Amino acid sequence: MTSEKKTLGSQRVEQLLERYGADPRRFPEAERDAAIEQIAHNAELAELSNDAERLDHLLSTSVTRPPSAELMRRVAEVPLRHPRPAEAMTAQAGMGMLSMIRAALAGLTATAFGVWIGIASLPIGEDTSYQDDAVEEFANLMFADDYAITDNAELPGASAGDKP
Repeated sequence: MTSEKKTLGSQRVEQLLERYGADPRRFPEAERDAAIEQIAHNAELAELSNDAERLDHLLSTSVTRPPSAELMRRVAEVPLRHPRPAEAMTAQAGMGMLSMIRAALAGLTATAFGVWIGIASLPIGEDTSYQDDAVEEFANLMFADDYAITDNAELPGASAGDKP
């Protein structure tokens, strides 16, 4: 296996420093060596690396203070100061169910309309036998039943000249 020496542009090295900080071990392995070389030979990138190193140090040494007891007390009191009536919670639960029912009805309506448009757009009087298998398969999927395509002549009371 031969190793190719990858070169990176200054802009890409800047992106690496912004995203991963100054430590090259955090850089993607495929770009690490080329980035180190660019930083070593470019004064502007070396300065950006030094800035990133200072920021890394600042972030690693910063101390996060826990919230004060006063803040914790005030946050805990929010539900007590702003109670929600039981009717509002019940109404919201009902609205959730109503929304699901509306969504289901919208989906069923769209499906029925699509099927109606599809059937209405079938060519009349032309040979559509190539579509019969697809329609039958769709009907089987929709109705989970044995559905057979029949010609009008086979329907009770229909003559051979009748068209649907």
